[in-house]
Amino acid sequence: MLITKNLSENLKRKFIFVDNDFLSFTFRNPKSFKKIVGFLAENRLTLDSLTYFEFLRDSFLPETKKERQNFLMEGLFEKDKNLKTQVDKRQNNALHLSHIYAHNGKCKGVSYVDYMLGSLLMHHHREGVLVTGNKKDFPSILFDTLGTLTFEDTKKHKPRIFWFLTFNKNKFYTCERNLSKVGGNFQLK
Repeated sequence: MLITKNLSENLKRKFIFVDNDFLSFTFRNPKSFKKIVGFLAENRLTLDSLTYFEFLRDSFLPETKKERQNFLMEGLFEKDKNLKTQVDKRQNNALHLSHIYAHNGKCKGVSYVDYMLGSLLMHHHREGVLVTGNKKDFPSILFDTLGTLTFEDTKKHKPRIFWFLTFNKNKFYTCERNLSKVGGNFQLK
């Protein structure tokens, strides 16, 4: 496991929201999972309800479903129940993110769940961090990289990189000003 210098310092007192690709990787790679548990032991790893859904959606076989549910119940990942009440606000922010992405040519292949995770980071811009292996879905026009974790994916025999990202409010305001020049209007919620 390779860790970007100062990453653990940058993650102190942050909520770490987990994307499905990171969650699935840790599920499939128990050795890497143990290293991650050690590295992130002082952090609160939080599952959004949509990430929870993504992780379980392809588990139609009872034994697979049970394995995945047991993994989620090991105690490392918290399912944030309060996020359900914020869906309308988050969808509004996600829609606006999609407009900014489109205005900047960054919307290709970005899923609804990724827009919602981006919206979650908007809402928690002071203390929220997202760990994801799909950096392209969270472009640098709005998101900053705190650091990376790199693992060897023993099944695919290649490195697997995960980025720790934060929402940058100043970049958002710059994008917002540029979007308003073509008629877009939005208030950060």
